[in-house]
Amino acid sequence: MAFLFLNTVFSTLGTLFSFIIHLFFTTSACAFVLMIQTLKVPGAVIQTGLQAVRDAIQECLENLLDLLLQVLSTAVSSFFDLLKTSLKEGSSNMISTMREVIRKLINLSEEWSKELVQIFERLQQMISKILEDLLKNYMDAVRYAIRNA
Repeated sequence: MAFLFLNTVFSTLGTLFSFIIHLFFTTSACAFVLMIQTLKVPGAVIQTGLQAVRDAIQECLENLLDLLLQVLSTAVSSFFDLLKTSLKEGSSNMISTMREVIRKLINLSEEWSKELVQIFERLQQMISKILEDLLKNYMDAVRYAIRNA
């Protein structure tokens, strides 16, 4: 389910960016041709006009890249938020299930339950460590994306 969702999101984003880039370059090319045709004047004026077009294109590209970085940062952040929420819910259900299993095993045998308690505690510690590492990596990724955006 998540794969289909991510596939749809990435496909939509790719199509959207392709459309925006196509629209930008087509508009720029048409504007450039129109400007050249209307400015049939000496070379100094054409050079000034071309400089203005170059500056406009450069500014548009900078704005487009800023927008792209913001969208990517938001998408990555949303993905990690979803992943974090799913893992928290799954781990809390798993921990509550483990506690019930532990209670039932204590009723079966005192010796056996002592060993199982230690095993499940280690398993719980392992899951906690995995979640801590995941959250740490998530925060590092978000910080990296924010710093480099």
